[in-house]
Amino acid sequence: MTTATAQAYTSMEKDVAPAQPSRAASGTQRTWRLSKRSILGLVATAAVLSGGGWYARSQGHESTDDAQVDAEVVAVLSAVIGVVLYGSLFAIPIFAGSILQYTPQQVGLLLLPAAITSAVGMPLVAKLVVRFDPRALLGVGSLTWLASIWMFSQLSPRTGGDDLFWPNVVRGLATVMMFLPLQLTALGAIPKAEVAAASGFFNLTRQLGGSIGVALLTTFLDKRMAFHRAVLVEGVTAGDPRTVERVDAFTSGLAVRGVSLEDAQHKALALLDGAVNLQSAVMSFADTFLATGALLVTSVPLILLLRRPAAAGGPSMGH
Repeated sequence: MTTATAQAYTSMEKDVAPAQPSRAASGTQRTWRLSKRSILGLVATAAVLSGGGWYARSQGHESTDDAQVDAEVVAVLSAVIGVVLYGSLFAIPIFAGSILQYTPQQVGLLLLPAAITSAVGMPLVAKLVVRFDPRALLGVGSLTWLASIWMFSQLSPRTGGDDLFWPNVVRGLATVMMFLPLQLTALGAIPKAEVAAASGFFNLTRQLGGSIGVALLTTFLDKRMAFHRAVLVEGVTAGDPRTVERVDAFTSGLAVRGVSLEDAQHKALALLDGAVNLQSAVMSFADTFLATGALLVTSVPLILLLRRPAAAGGPSMGH
């Protein structure tokens, strides 16, 4: 390795290294410890909510208390749906625009399958809501949405638009399967004179959850991107054989194209830095999808608190 390359390595390491450098393995261990804590936290939260839902229903509340519990649970679930729905709508276009380099028109076409699926599924789910318990459909919709979130979380630098087709289709179906049953649960037992006000409150909680969710997920995305970059650059050192091999390959490729050796070495390091940025961004988007999935998992047990709604009021299609 030439002196110029070594100096360039030193400069890049100073620019991107974390405040307290350590080995890349330690960063992986920190990530694994964080994942274990997150999993334990999710399991504990779901268990508490499930136990609370079973206990509350086993006590035989009065009708007024049941209606209040339903309203509170629906408000929370509506806010969660807002976070998950608008969070995915926020993350997918940004990923397509920044990672896949899609134009706005291409981003719109990428989201089109989800919209078509929702439009086709709306009347079908409306018939199912009448025939089956909306709470069961809400649970199935939650599982369907979790499936789409898991599919979105399998992102990699090689992910293309075709890889996002089926996750978008599943997300479109899950949106309808959660939205209609929850809306019927929220409005089914409401007197007709109060349906308009109740529908407005239902939509308000969803919009409010979406606004808060987008703000939180934006911050989360930035934090995770910085974290993943700090972990990845711990392994990008002048003494790492794989790093040296990658830089030498970049340098040779640029030199073949007529670039001077010194310029080729600096551009090779720039390409390596870009690869680190790309990988950290992809991992951060995957974490964002998983975060929305974690929120959905912790809120699913709240369905146990809901009563089966009366069909009198009927769902309102307000947005």
